[in-house]
Amino acid sequence: MFLSKPINLLIFFVIIANCFAGFAQDSPLKLGKIDKKVLEDNIIINDVKPASLENKSGVGAVGILKPVELNVANAIILSDYGHAYFEFDSQGELQFYFFRQVRVKILNKNGFDWANWEIPLYIGDNEKEKLIKVKGYTYNLVDEKVEKTKFENEIFKTNYDMHHQLAKFTFPKVKAGSVIDLEYKISSPYYHSIDPWYFQYEIPVVRSEYYFEYPDFFTFTKFMRGYISLSLAKKNKIFKTVKRQTSHLNYHKMKVIEIVDDDITVNIEHFIAENVPAFVVEEPLSTPNNYISKIQFELASYNPKYNFGKDYSTTWSGINDFLLETSSFGFGLKKGRTI
Repeated sequence: MFLSKPINLLIFFVIIANCFAGFAQDSPLKLGKIDKKVLEDNIIINDVKPASLENKSGVGAVGILKPVELNVANAIILSDYGHAYFEFDSQGELQFYFFRQVRVKILNKNGFDWANWEIPLYIGDNEKEKLIKVKGYTYNLVDEKVEKTKFENEIFKTNYDMHHQLAKFTFPKVKAGSVIDLEYKISSPYYHSIDPWYFQYEIPVVRSEYYFEYPDFFTFTKFMRGYISLSLAKKNKIFKTVKRQTSHLNYHKMKVIEIVDDDITVNIEHFIAENVPAFVVEEPLSTPNNYISKIQFELASYNPKYNFGKDYSTTWSGINDFLLETSSFGFGLKKGRTI
């Protein structure tokens, strides 16, 4: 992930259970399942399941969506779902995870570029981000039947610069009218500046949904850019009791390991944008990334229950120190189909 500050905060205890994952609403997209109507010509349909609907078939609720600039679009994002969250690993170190599922319909040959994807990964001095999961399918309508082609994980990694690597791959059998499903997950020990979630791209987006979950010993500053209005923006808290492993020396100077309970508060921020128009770059706009609709969270302070706290960006001094220490500061716009 670009613009990720290499911070690795060791927590001096081991969490037995993964305490932060799994609180968010499941993704509305059922990977590997698609309704035939989505592939039919001149029909743009979203078959993902809204959070308020139940559907036991696994295919999702089907309904015709409002056309969004289809007369000029080469492709359209039907569903884009992102979930960013934290977990402690078995060594007591905090890891950041990003999970994404996206469905794109290719409308004509000029939209074939959306079959080519690049996922940026940050490389630090001692650790690096990892692409730990990639799944995908290409769907086509052949003789009035749905043909599903599985993405075979043919991923090529190239070095972009000394601190960034690009994982590149291409979906098979893409043609005009194809629909592609992509699911991937990234793990990272770096989480000072969480990569932004883009609600808007150069093609229309029917529905974009983003969850960000973080423990209450983090304070994040939220930045929202762009002109679109969100159909949902809310914040909830979940109180969770988790087990952790602790150790001490007894009077015989022998190490004793104990399992204790701790109360954790998890903040859940949830955002939805619908029928988002394509972002068109017009001259003389030199910095389009400053105007495209997106949301980003930057770590302001860290004050865990079992460690010292540190201010990162609540003062100009903190911001300046962060920028000077971050080797990826100033990295340009992402290339290709990236997060």
